[in-house]
Amino acid sequence: MTRPALARTVPIVLAVFLAACDGSGPDTTRTSPGATRNAAAQVDPLLVTADAALARRIAVTEVTTAEYREPLTLRATARAMPGRVVAAHALVAGRVTEIRARVGRNVDRNEILALIDSPEIAAAQQRYVRAFAARTAATSAASEATRLFENDAIPAAEVEAREHERARTAAALRDAHDELVRLGVDEAEILALEGSRAVASRSYIVAPTQGTVVGLNVREGDTVKPRDDAFLVADLGRVWVEATPAPGEAPAPLPGEPVGVRAGTPDARELRGTVVTVDASEPSAGVIRVAVDNPDHVLAPGVVATISLLDRPRVRTVIPVTAILHEGARDYVYRRDGPDRYRLVPVFLGAEAEGVRPVSEGLVAGDVIVTRGVAALEHARRQNLQ
Repeated sequence: MTRPALARTVPIVLAVFLAACDGSGPDTTRTSPGATRNAAAQVDPLLVTADAALARRIAVTEVTTAEYREPLTLRATARAMPGRVVAAHALVAGRVTEIRARVGRNVDRNEILALIDSPEIAAAQQRYVRAFAARTAATSAASEATRLFENDAIPAAEVEAREHERARTAAALRDAHDELVRLGVDEAEILALEGSRAVASRSYIVAPTQGTVVGLNVREGDTVKPRDDAFLVADLGRVWVEATPAPGEAPAPLPGEPVGVRAGTPDARELRGTVVTVDASEPSAGVIRVAVDNPDHVLAPGVVATISLLDRPRVRTVIPVTAILHEGARDYVYRRDGPDRYRLVPVFLGAEAEGVRPVSEGLVAGDVIVTRGVAALEHARRQNLQ
């Protein structure tokens, strides 16, 4: 470049430089309104300023302290109520040849639970067959004697003797009949025995009541006696659920206190129960027994269950569940930070009880939080982040 050309260029460059220094040049730092909002959001993305329309949708409450009873869950086991369990006995001694009902089966009254081979029943049937035959013969002889007496063929004393024999055999037949009934033979079987004269050694164990088999104390091939509790049949429409908490694990509830009971998994349908007794050697230990209606028989004896009850009341800082915003595994609330200004703050909470949750961290008594319009505030905050 020649010196005259350079002389002309320097004043121009200097003028531009000076203009930039004193601000008289073009303003290259000015941003659009949208960029300004984004910059503000980046400065505090957790703060929402509510306009008039949004403010009308919001309701707030002050965080307070109150008595709170923490929900507790105890492992428990179901069992049949003693007054609702009936034993099924064999009526004769013998050997079990077939078991027809296992634990868990629902049975009707007088339903056959097991078959028994019994020499005793065979001997009793044999006695009945002989007594029936003797009574039949004596009745026929007495009738014939009466006919002969009416024809003056035999004396009256002979008729009396025949009638006496008929009465004796009839009494023996009644005794044999009563023995079969005592041994569990029904009238239809006795009538069939009179016709067939076929003696069998088979007897039965039958259900004494309608219910569910909850105990089986015999096996095929076992010998049973009349007083043995071969089966246990229970009415499971109402059962006991018992828990034995470790010392300090749970307070002793009061008899009559309502509790929740679930069979098996925590997501099972909750049944309502009532504390019956608390056998405790110290206030926080012992057996907690709950009576619960069990219409679907989901609580069979031995089934693992849970009892849900409430701890002793303690004064805690609490918030209503309507104020809580769940985001993943975290909980948040909107706290008022000024007129129409609300900040999203994380909180650490305990379990829900009676519509509130206790605050462990994140809020203090006196803070004001949003209880209605939480979703609207969250929507507005996310809009501001876009």
